[in-house]
Amino acid sequence: MSTSEQRPSTEAGRGSAIPLLSQIRTKLVLIFLLFGLVPALAVFAAFAIVEGRLEDKAIGSFTNRAVGLVDVIERNIFERYGDVQAFTRNAAVRDRTHWRSQDAENPIIGAMNDYMALYGIYRLMVLVDLDGSVLAVNSKASDGRALNTADLYRRNFSGETWFRRVASGDFLRGRNGLTGTVVEQPNFHDVVGKLYGSDGFSMVFAAQVTDAEGKTIAFWANFAQWELVEDIVRQTYDSLKLEGLPSSEITLLDANGTVLVDYDPALRGAESGRDRAVIGRLNLAQSDDAVAREAVSGKSGALYRSNPRKGIDQVSGFAHSAGAYDYPGIGWSVLVRSTREEVAADILAARTIMVLVIVVSGALILILGWIVGTIAARPTQKITGTMLVLAGGNNAVEIDGSGRRDEFGEMARALKVFRDNAIENQRLQAESDRNRLRSEEMKAAEVQRTQQVVGEMATAMEALSRGDLTHRIHSAFPADYAKIKADYNATAERLSEIASDIIKVASLIGSTASDVSQAADDLAGRTEQQAANLEETAAAMEEMTATVNRNAENTANTNTIVGGAQQEAASGGEIVSSAVTAMGSIEGSSRQISANVS
Repeated sequence: MSTSEQRPSTEAGRGSAIPLLSQIRTKLVLIFLLFGLVPALAVFAAFAIVEGRLEDKAIGSFTNRAVGLVDVIERNIFERYGDVQAFTRNAAVRDRTHWRSQDAENPIIGAMNDYMALYGIYRLMVLVDLDGSVLAVNSKASDGRALNTADLYRRNFSGETWFRRVASGDFLRGRNGLTGTVVEQPNFHDVVGKLYGSDGFSMVFAAQVTDAEGKTIAFWANFAQWELVEDIVRQTYDSLKLEGLPSSEITLLDANGTVLVDYDPALRGAESGRDRAVIGRLNLAQSDDAVAREAVSGKSGALYRSNPRKGIDQVSGFAHSAGAYDYPGIGWSVLVRSTREEVAADILAARTIMVLVIVVSGALILILGWIVGTIAARPTQKITGTMLVLAGGNNAVEIDGSGRRDEFGEMARALKVFRDNAIENQRLQAESDRNRLRSEEMKAAEVQRTQQVVGEMATAMEALSRGDLTHRIHSAFPADYAKIKADYNATAERLSEIASDIIKVASLIGSTASDVSQAADDLAGRTEQQAANLEETAAAMEEMTATVNRNAENTANTNTIVGGAQQEAASGGEIVSSAVTAMGSIEGSSRQISANVS
């Protein structure tokens, strides 16, 4: 196949390039995406609908965290509430003989040391009289090491708040009539601080000591180490951290909103030691902390609010204590806070995973769709290429796939029929072109012959119009026009003969007329002679009459000759008229031939 034969098909292929979005491969990819991503997006939309509820639930769980924490704390405080009353029931305490004795064998001190070791949560146990003077204190710490308590025996506690309250009977009154213990808010106690070399932050539980008759004889006070509450808070934080909430912070407030525990490892490190500028001094309820105000007002719940100290938005669960068991509590509140990103981490992670799954699935679907689309579109591309080659005029192209048993095979077989029909059409067209060429050649030859005939006839008619009756057509005419040539030559010959006859008759008429004129002249001369010689002609009248009669006969003969000449002239006119009619027919035939040729 030549380059010129291939060029049209190439140009046809370029001119009919299919846009990307119209390609079968692209459509298959889009269909794959549609059926693959629509369900995923539907699931994602459903997730988005419940996401808000899940997040609200996650935020709401912080209420439970705060409620749970304050409940654990109050349960521990309830136990300490009962400890002090149990300790006052010790018989050794009522034995006044051991009061103020610093002897290691003092049974009161021994009982106190046993309690210290057994419970491990107290810093100091002190027995004072009704005036506030020390009767006995523990001589050992909870870990068994000795304490230097000698100075305490010289100290008077009557100025302490807990002393005044226990002396006045200002006890907490719980459900079911539980009472008898003074519970103070934790504070920095110098007596504990000096004894242990610490800040002395502890909580006092105090109760009256009565004798067998129920008379108050002394007061017992337990200084509980605040670590017992801080450890509970720390354990709660560790639990939150394990749950994926390392940014959590836990705050315990007293009844007025003053900070008692401020556990925030993110702010103060893992140990989160006490900041004396905050603990027992900073009142959040009087600041811009809306969550603290809600908690101190006696409410429990969860809010998504800004933390004024950190300047960030946090999920805050808060709970106000109502005590535990029969213990009424002293109005503490717990705040448990964390960032929204951590609180809703599982939800956000689920969203992220869903987005990643959708993106990855979309990418895999695109790749798979592209591969499948390429494979599926390959037969179509082959058939399309074959069609373009056929459209370019190359009917010698081979058509693949006619043996397939699917739709592409049907298309290939149909395309083969188109190709065969195109080849047959080309053959018929070529044959038609050959027939047309022969027809045109025959028509051209016919025109040439007609032009020859018309030219010869035009020359002949021109000669005839000049009166040349001697012109004859000698050229060979086609058989179809031979009769025209013969008719013209015969007509010209006949006209020539008629003209010759007319000339002869005219010559005869001229001769006769000359004779008549001569006779008339002779007659006139004789008449003049007779008139002149009237006298002489009288005798000759008979001779003149005879002459006149003879002249009359000659005139009759002349009239006969003239009549014959007129008849010959009329016959010649009819011949000329016939010739003219014939020429008109010839001219009409010529015009018709010219019209047919054109």
